[in-house]
Amino acid sequence: MAPKRAATPSDEPSSKRSNKMMNLEENVKLLDKCKSHNLSNCAVGKLFGINESTVRSIKKNEAKIKAALAATASPSAKQVSQIRDSAMSKMESALFVWIADHNKKGNPIDSNEIRAKVKSLYEKLTSHKTSTSAETGCPATSHPEFIVSKGWYDKFKRRFPCTT
Repeated sequence: MAPKRAATPSDEPSSKRSNKMMNLEENVKLLDKCKSHNLSNCAVGKLFGINESTVRSIKKNEAKIKAALAATASPSAKQVSQIRDSAMSKMESALFVWIADHNKKGNPIDSNEIRAKVKSLYEKLTSHKTSTSAETGCPATSHPEFIVSKGWYDKFKRRFPCTT
């Protein structure tokens, strides 16, 4: 094994560059600059102080950015948020109650059991909504298929502090 080399000033990490949050108005200006001046992604990135890859992703999401700008009241909005599905919120609340009940009884639960319960709760809530809307004659709202991923489970644990 080779000996460790001595740290030089160039090896020390430089101060971390902060993330630049661009609002919708700035994104539209960037898109206009790309189209009107025929500048490269790198040149536009230098003008706005962002990476070339960020310019490419903004150009790729041009339609979404313009739709969000049209939908918002303030073009200086920095973030566009999506409203969560009500069935998803109800399912997470019911899951939290189920987990708390199991913890209270002293029954151990693993993540696979929780994921199976999530799937069944979500299917029960969404099928109940579509059947009631069919009875009333109102158009049924379609719910996207819910995939119980590890990422969702980690975020759920952050939203609902419970021990499993």
